[in-house]
Amino acid sequence: MKDLKRLEVYLWWKCNYKCIFCVEKEKIDKYFHKKISEEEVFKILLKYKKQWYNHVTFLWGEPFIQSNFLFSLKIAKKLWYIVLVTTNWVLLPFEDKAKLYLPHIDELIISIPIIDNKLQPIINWVTNIIDFEKVFYNIWKYWNLSFFKINTVLNKYNYNKLNSISIFLLKYKDLVDEISITYPELNRTAFSEKYLIEKVAWKYLDVSPFVEKELEFLKSNWVKWKIVDFPFCVFSSEKYINFTDDINFEERKKVNNIWIEKNTWEHLYWKPRLRKNISECENCKYNWICWWPSIDYLKLFWESEIKAIKL
Repeated sequence: MKDLKRLEVYLWWKCNYKCIFCVEKEKIDKYFHKKISEEEVFKILLKYKKQWYNHVTFLWGEPFIQSNFLFSLKIAKKLWYIVLVTTNWVLLPFEDKAKLYLPHIDELIISIPIIDNKLQPIINWVTNIIDFEKVFYNIWKYWNLSFFKINTVLNKYNYNKLNSISIFLLKYKDLVDEISITYPELNRTAFSEKYLIEKVAWKYLDVSPFVEKELEFLKSNWVKWKIVDFPFCVFSSEKYINFTDDINFEERKKVNNIWIEKNTWEHLYWKPRLRKNISECENCKYNWICWWPSIDYLKLFWESEIKAIKL
């Protein structure tokens, strides 16, 4: 959207999963009993609609299990917001739930970390197995989506199994608009260094060959693929730069947050997620669009991988 003004609303820090790469555990524990009332949601949406905000994202922890979610969707649509929802697909395998919620959603992002019944419970720390075939069938049947994205967060158990996800999603290439692979956030206040290295964090140079291989595989099948939160210089060719979300960073800077503890409006930092402009990146020709490595990446590993593409 050319004149995008996007609002992010946190309905409740409650989630049905405990994914090994999730850095929100501290907030989920802290705010488990805190949620925004339906009245507060309505006031937020109305206030910023009057300021010409036209796009709202409902998120954290898992929107579909929040008691105010359906109300929030309906109010947002009555106020003519474009509605984006990020989810772990918890209710979408159930046709009655999909029929209830999906007609009120314009854009959907689903996290799929693995297509493997043995590994899925390990990554999500749950025992139930999601039937993805039912998820996609229900989305196809009940949704008039304008945008549908699949997101995969890299971790120890899936970085070398990306192709199985790709092969599965190729069956739904006419339904899925975009697939993204995301390097995980390395928040050391949420995890210990040992935990990050053993279960979550992998060096860029270890995982980038697998990412590049999948990029080529999906490009050959005419599937749109994005890589997120990688510095540009870890890939072997500049051709991959056109497959990053960072190219759209001007739009990212327009995003604002509603924080539940204060219910006040705050602008995000222009360079979110604790990214550091390390010395050798200062002269990179992509300095103003690349996110650079996270601060914690440099503490866990080293700077030797980062080779700025000079002017």
